Amino acid sequence: VSRVMRSSGRRTASLDIMFGDPLPGKQNVMDLTTPSGFCLALLTILNMKFDASFCVVGLLCSSFVSINQATHCRAPWFPLGDTGRPHVALGNFLASRVALLILV
Repeated sequence: VSRVMRSSGRRTASLDIMFGDPLPGKQNVMDLTTPSGFCLALLTILNMKFDASFCVVGLLCSSFVSINQATHCRAPWFPLGDTGRPHVALGNFLASRVALLILV
């Protein structure tokens, strides 16, 4: 998405965990689960121009899709799913952080 937007002359900012390469003992600033990653995402969004910006958020969906329901155990009456499973807890954590960023 960023590449297409850049090719049309628009300014972009791309944040992806795959872009980060932390130094030993340091946090990956592109990792939304770290304080520095969340801060970078928040600052990036706050620097966007109102009514002149477009934000695309891609959330890891493996713990939300219906085909994986037996693993994540999510249901309308149990939306957090089996939080004892690491990938479900991570999905919940990322979803809450993305929801906070959307509210900004």
